[in-house]
Amino acid sequence: AEERGTVILDFDLNPVARTYSSFGTSGPIYDDGTNGSRAYGRNTIPNSELNAELSIRHQDAVNALYFDGHVESINKVDMYTNPNPWFPTGSVFTGEKATDEAVRFMEEQQGNRSVAKIY
Repeated sequence: AEERGTVILDFDLNPVARTYSSFGTSGPIYDDGTNGSRAYGRNTIPNSELNAELSIRHQDAVNALYFDGHVESINKVDMYTNPNPWFPTGSVFTGEKATDEAVRFMEEQQGNRSVAKIY
């Protein structure tokens, strides 16, 4: 896609990919703190939702294919709020570089347990 002469790619073209491999991206809850990332990491065009629009193409949602073969629809808000679909079950969520919404979601999910685990 193009906007004002800028080509936007959602993968790294370099033979030795530097960021997230050639066909991967950061998870949608990733927030590097520098540009308010939402749903698919960094926006390469300031003040534009074009990157999200290129990825979120199913009535404001994505179709997520899981390792067990089932598919679920995940809406845009849940994408950057709920970390559970993006990490292995049983892993510990630290909240590092996560959206504020994801941190709050996991604090609520953690309850009185000693760590926030992914379900």
